Amino acid sequence: MSDKIYLCNNNNFQLFLEDNNLYFTILSTGFNNTDYLNFLEQMEVFFEICINKSVCFNFIIDISQTNILLINKVLYYTYNTSIFLKKHDDFFKQYLNLSIVIIKNETTKNIFEYLFKFYKPVKPLKFIKNYDELEQYINLKL
Repeated sequence: MSDKIYLCNNNNFQLFLEDNNLYFTILSTGFNNTDYLNFLEQMEVFFEICINKSVCFNFIIDISQTNILLINKVLYYTYNTSIFLKKHDDFFKQYLNLSIVIIKNETTKNIFEYLFKFYKPVKPLKFIKNYDELEQYINLKL
């Protein structure tokens, strides 16, 4: 394992890179508009780094730390994320290997079903329940 490189780390979310895995973890239902805009900004910075250095990555989204359904404006963030993702489809086709979403339960998965009404992933997407599954899945894929 290499060191974590934090793009953002606060009480509400973390965005960091470790071993060509980009981790986005929502830590609190306090996630808000400032956090969301910061997340999008840091993603843009990360995309530029990938393009300039020709780096491919896995995107690990961890929503198991909190109940995202309790986040104020979660459907607004989800819909706007679909627009953001569509805007970057060409980037994802070239640099994204796969996306993995860590969820606690099927109820939380509903938020992604809402997202997929507006956005179809261009690379494989897998839902898992914990970091043990993550380790196994990444090792199988790489």
